[in-house]
Amino acid sequence: MLKLSRTNPSQEETPSENQTLLKAIKTRIGWRTYLCLVAIIASAGFIGLQWAAIIESVNRINHFLGIGIPFFITFAIAYSISIRLWHMQALRQSHKWLGVLVAGVGILSLISIFNLSGQLGPFSIQTGLGSALVQDSTWTTIQRIAGLLTVSGFLLAPHAFLKLSQKTLLLLMQLIIIGSAKLNQFAQHQVNKINKSSTYPAPEDEAIEINSSQSDVKIQSDKKMDFDEDIGGRPTSDDQEGPTTTSTKLGSSVEKPRQNSLTESTLNDRPKGKWFLPNLSLLQQGNWDKSIGTELQERGSIIVETLMDYGIEAEIGNINPGPTVTQFGIYPRWQLRYKENIQRNSEGQPVFDQNGQPIVQRDEVSRTRLKVDKIASLDKDLSLALKAPIRIETSMPTTGMVGIEVPNSAPSTITLRSAIESAPADAIENGNLIIPVGIGAGGESIVADLVKMPHLLIAGSTGSGKSVFINAILSALLLNVTPEDIQLILIDPKRVELSRYEDIPHLASPVLIAPKEVVNALKWTLEQMSERLDLLAEARTRDIQSYNQSHSEKLPYLVLVIDELADLMMTSAKAVEQSLVRLAQMGRATGIHLIVATQRPSVDVVTGLIKANFPTRVSFAVSSSVDSRTILDIGGAEKLLGKGDLFYMAQDNPRPTRVQGAFVGEEEVDRLVKQWTDQSDGYQPAPLPDMDAFDEALVESTTTSRKEPLLQEASDLAAMNGGRISTSLLQRRLGIGYPRAARLKDMLYEEGVITNDNQPKSTT
Repeated sequence: MLKLSRTNPSQEETPSENQTLLKAIKTRIGWRTYLCLVAIIASAGFIGLQWAAIIESVNRINHFLGIGIPFFITFAIAYSISIRLWHMQALRQSHKWLGVLVAGVGILSLISIFNLSGQLGPFSIQTGLGSALVQDSTWTTIQRIAGLLTVSGFLLAPHAFLKLSQKTLLLLMQLIIIGSAKLNQFAQHQVNKINKSSTYPAPEDEAIEINSSQSDVKIQSDKKMDFDEDIGGRPTSDDQEGPTTTSTKLGSSVEKPRQNSLTESTLNDRPKGKWFLPNLSLLQQGNWDKSIGTELQERGSIIVETLMDYGIEAEIGNINPGPTVTQFGIYPRWQLRYKENIQRNSEGQPVFDQNGQPIVQRDEVSRTRLKVDKIASLDKDLSLALKAPIRIETSMPTTGMVGIEVPNSAPSTITLRSAIESAPADAIENGNLIIPVGIGAGGESIVADLVKMPHLLIAGSTGSGKSVFINAILSALLLNVTPEDIQLILIDPKRVELSRYEDIPHLASPVLIAPKEVVNALKWTLEQMSERLDLLAEARTRDIQSYNQSHSEKLPYLVLVIDELADLMMTSAKAVEQSLVRLAQMGRATGIHLIVATQRPSVDVVTGLIKANFPTRVSFAVSSSVDSRTILDIGGAEKLLGKGDLFYMAQDNPRPTRVQGAFVGEEEVDRLVKQWTDQSDGYQPAPLPDMDAFDEALVESTTTSRKEPLLQEASDLAAMNGGRISTSLLQRRLGIGYPRAARLKDMLYEEGVITNDNQPKSTT
């Protein structure tokens, strides 16, 4: 019995030990590994039974994919690992993985075009997949491969691909336009050759050359010229005195050119009526570089990274380099919210970095639509990151982007010539009194028409570029407008800014300095406005443009320029304000326009009435945000950089546009003035009449022509000109307006002083 009892315990312990061993094995290797071993053993048995079928399937796959098998296997492994480790990020980048897959298929198709046979290791080079895509015609094959590569590029980098596509289309359009232009030029050249071959042969003396120390003038015989046409510095006129020239015919002796700093070819380049407009070559060429360098690209990356640090997903839409600032267009995407978690390994233990600190990863928990004000609130943070003051424009027109303006490390100078050359051709040709304001922050040209403004208010502190801007406006007018089209009244209380324009024939009076002269000039301008309104009413026309289209003798524009309004408001505030307000309210229809500048835009200088009647305003750098609100109704002008950096607020755009104003040097202004003074034969504008005394004379005068105080002077002037006189000559010599000059001319005809040939011919 004892023996049996000893054997029973040993039999019970054996199964207990096996179970313990099995449990230990399962615990060591884990249930997943155990199941994998079981699956491997079962698969080995299945493979052994189906070996022949498996070999045949492998051969078919090798024939279909060939050398693409390693690519697809690597792709599957890499995508699985990325899904395992970075689940959300991998899902968001699924389009890129799909792009890689499509690119692989395209490469296999491209290889199959060459029909390469043989093996690359165990894999065949010629694949069934590629052969299936290229088995049709060559054109169809090219279309398929190009389509695969295009889809791949779009999936890998959609935004970059779209930008590249836009640039490619623009390049193709430019090539088409240039090609058509060249073709038109070639066709026109052929037509000209045919026309020349059909004309009469030229005489033996093909050209008359004039050699001098300053100019070389050559009159070609193939030009269509009247053999009775005068050759001289400018055409002569019976109604207006001009420089003395020696008229000569072709084949006779030629006059000696005038000795001045301007070449004769420059004078003869742009004839307009009785005058010759200055050539653009008198102005200095600019050197603005529009290229986008690595510095701008780095700044764009800094902007995107800084916004991402504050949970804003955005991307650079475009970069518009300007002369002073560069505008970065930002596409706002999402407002992201993250949760910080400590990174852990597969066993759940924290992962540490080289310094022994746990690695913290940010997991996205939500994304919502972004408010644009969120970007605007980060202006100081962006300024700190970019190490420069910035300006944020929350809405760029027609783009759907947010504009961030960053100053350039090396600003460029925009000359008046470069501003004119970059302006649209239709704006220059269709305008009346064109003013090139400058180049915008996005590199676009800003051009304005003084007739449409119709008045301009300019403000800026000392050294900000205000006076240079006024010189640029006057220089632009001198480039394109003759004295018959415009009359200028220049008011310069500072006595040094506008004095160089004293001798140009565009002036209606000498440059005014004293406050008493300014008040008298404002009264005279009001009288001119009243006379012109009566004239428009008699002609039943709405404005000066309609009147000039229906009458042979045209009314010139009258532009009043005040360089410093503050000095005038200190001495004669009430009279100056009332006159300016009346002129601003009613002067547009009569062709009277005001350009008023001040360096102190306080409310006692730029009053509410003055500001309300000047819809177009320009603000340079000012000293405080209060001054900025006074001139622009919003702040921001106190942050401008100076040296021509300005805000331009047009009449049709309440939001100011940042512009780098056009620069014109003193030498350029002197060259323009020199050309006009050479044509004016020493013209000196007559002082304006004393309006107080003139008003008293009008009260005492009667309606008869014998009581006209200037009739005798007009009669003497007509006698000096041989019984011939013009309205413009009366205006200039007597310092009167057009309506009064026209009445004087009618009186002279009634008195028999002038002949009927001087009477204006009515036009229908």
